[in-house]
Amino acid sequence: MSKKIHIISASASKESRSRKYISYLTESLQQKNVEVSVSDIRDFTPIWVDDRDLEEFPKEYQELYTTVEKSDGVIFLIPIYNYTISSTAKAISEIIGDALENKPVAILAAAGSLRSHLAVADFMKSMMFEQETLCYPKIVMITKTDIVDDKISDEMIERIQELANGFSDFVIKNT
Repeated sequence: MSKKIHIISASASKESRSRKYISYLTESLQQKNVEVSVSDIRDFTPIWVDDRDLEEFPKEYQELYTTVEKSDGVIFLIPIYNYTISSTAKAISEIIGDALENKPVAILAAAGSLRSHLAVADFMKSMMFEQETLCYPKIVMITKTDIVDDKISDEMIERIQELANGFSDFVIKNT
C-alpha cells in the first residue's frame, strides 16, 4: 500500500529557495512509491494565530488540517531568518497541531549558512512536546551555495534524495 506524504511550503518569499526544491523532493518520493501532495503558504490568507477554533480560520487552513490528518507523514519546507524559523511555519504548525499528533514530520530548511541548523530545534521541540509529533532526526539544510545561476547543485539533489528515502522508510516504520 502506498503511503501519503504532504509537503508544506511555509515560505512567504516569492523567491523562496526551499520552494525551488519541491519538484526534486516530489520526484524522489514518488520513486519510493509515495503519493505526494503539496500546500504552499503563499496560496493561503495571511492570519494571526489566536484562540480561535479551527472552524473559525479561513477554509484553506481547515482543508490543510484535513489533508495532513489523512497523510501518513508531512515535510515542512521552512525558511530560517535571524536564526529562527519563519513565523508562517510556526503559525501553520499551531493551527494544524492536532493533525500532527503522532505524525512523522521531516524538515527541509533554507538558511544563509549551515550554522543555522539549530534554529530548527525549537520548532521540533514544540511539535514533539505539544503535539507528540514524530520528528525525523535528519534535517536537510539549503544554503545560498546550493543554487548557483538558478542551477541546483548535484550534492543538494543527492541530499534531497537521501531525505526522501530515509523519511519514507521512517513513515513506513511509524504508521
